[in-house]
Amino acid sequence: MEGVVDAFGVDLPVYHWACANALSPWHGNIEICSENLPDSPYYYVVAVAAVPESYKLLCEVNAFVAEFTPLARRKALEEKW
Repeated sequence: MEGVVDAFGVDLPVYHWACANALSPWHGNIEICSENLPDSPYYYVVAVAAVPESYKLLCEVNAFVAEFTPLARRKALEEKW
C-alpha cells in the first residue's frame, strides 16, 4: 500500500506494555532494565517507501519531527520513559 508508514521503531511505552500487560504475548517473557542504557535520548525511526507516492507522507513526518523536537512535552516524555 502506498503512502503509509512501512516501518516504525518502538520505544519504552510499547516495551512496557509488552512486558507488563497480561494481554501481551510476551508478558512474563521479557523485561525492561530499570535504568536507561544509553546516555543520550532515544532516536525514533519512521521509514517510508522510496517511491514518489510516499513523498507527501515523508513531508508530514518531517514536519511533525520539526514541530515536536523543541517542545518541553517531548523532553518530559523522554525523561519519563
